[in-house]
Amino acid sequence: MKVIKPIKVTETNWYAVNFNQMSDYAAWNSGVAYPVGTIRCYLPTKSQYKCIIATNAGEDPEAFPTKWARIGSMQIWRPFDGFISQSPATVLGSSTFDATGLGLWAFPGLISQKANKFTFSLTGLGAFDTVAVLATDCSQVRAYFYDQNGTKQTDLTIRALDDTQIVDAWDYCFGDLTYRRDFVFEGFDGWGSTNLSQLYIEISYDALTTFEAPIGIGEIVVGQSRELGRCHSDAKIQLVDYSKKNIDEYGTVTIVQRAYSQNASFEIEIATVDRNRVQALITSLRATPCVYYPTAGDANQGIAIYGYVKDYNTTYATPDRAYAALEVEGMI
Repeated sequence: MKVIKPIKVTETNWYAVNFNQMSDYAAWNSGVAYPVGTIRCYLPTKSQYKCIIATNAGEDPEAFPTKWARIGSMQIWRPFDGFISQSPATVLGSSTFDATGLGLWAFPGLISQKANKFTFSLTGLGAFDTVAVLATDCSQVRAYFYDQNGTKQTDLTIRALDDTQIVDAWDYCFGDLTYRRDFVFEGFDGWGSTNLSQLYIEISYDALTTFEAPIGIGEIVVGQSRELGRCHSDAKIQLVDYSKKNIDEYGTVTIVQRAYSQNASFEIEIATVDRNRVQALITSLRATPCVYYPTAGDANQGIAIYGYVKDYNTTYATPDRAYAALEVEGMI
């Protein structure tokens, strides 16, 4: 059982990106008075706000929360905003971001190489060994890392199409296709503390599968994985749906689709000598959204939960082993 301790991605990691041009709404302007209904991006908080009470010039969304309602993160920041559910603005099926005149690897940031591919390039992240791309609709995800000397250290690719259930010709021709939506890459030796080191995360679709655009990205987490113990085989995954379902007096059903989250319960076997270390680690991460997963293979089969600790308790201890229950509440 592992947890990815995340590294916060900031403007320093995308130091040359023009965030104003790459957002989906215009930036808030201190010299403008805004009418009700106007949506603007506010760069200091990397968020989109909707004006709910007409403002005077200079009344920014952060200082005047009664006049502005936050509706989400800026488009470019949504893969790093701590929320996993996709929304229409998260979908990147067309060239939403203007990359006109940019070289493929011109500078860190989100660059559209082709209509069917998006590449995130990050720099100066510090030490990391694991990359997770979650709740993502695509054909494949590739993650590769260049050190400060320009040497490629790691290059990993995971295809989204899961063909493990294809056992005969009938399944091959007529079976339902299953696509992975969670991708966890381990084994990076990322000492990326300088701007000379580069991590690239490439998300794409192609004509070799029946997956069609648009590409949708939930959350990207880069960090250090920490061992918690051995996960027992009775892990439980729970889907929590916030959709609204109503039945009126005539039996008419109305369904309004909304966001969802996933919760999980894990039974973990921990070496007694590691009990204090694990306790301290989980305590330090109790209010931090992290990625919890049994193994990388399990994570790539859908057993990866991005969320925070809801409950942790040691249930039994022997001279050699401690047994603990871990509950994780997933982010929306």
